[in-house]
Amino acid sequence: MIIFLLESLKMATLDIINLAVIIVPLLIVIEFLKEFKVLDKIGNLFAPLTRGLGLPKETAVPLSVGLFVGLTYGAGVIMSLAKEQNFTKKELTGLLIFVGICHAILEETIVFARIGAAWHWVLIFRILSAVLATLLYKRWAKEDSYEVPNSRGVPQ
Repeated sequence: MIIFLLESLKMATLDIINLAVIIVPLLIVIEFLKEFKVLDKIGNLFAPLTRGLGLPKETAVPLSVGLFVGLTYGAGVIMSLAKEQNFTKKELTGLLIFVGICHAILEETIVFARIGAAWHWVLIFRILSAVLATLLYKRWAKEDSYEVPNSRGVPQ
């Protein structure tokens, strides 16, 4: 039993280190992109998509990271930027609904195609489902002034 617990602890620690090895450099790159106003340009590029989803343009970076990199790494970026951007609960939830349905879009579409699924239908269905779910949520959810809590659970 103790051997199992130690092995589990070892594996969990390695998983955390592996995540940090990717997320920390990604967050550093994002800081550089912010400093050189590249994030503003990305936001402007994705503005039609985010506006169509009823989300602010500041959600463009976490949305694109979630779409192309996946949930695990996207979550780190989303949490970091959500604290900085002061998204409302409704905006953050809308973003998470979209990314939750439509994450790692290229990687997972390739995986589904490898097991025999028609890749174009997988891609179309996931994108349309994410758009529809996000729009439905944004339409019927009540707006509030909830602020994303910091790492100690205290609203900023």
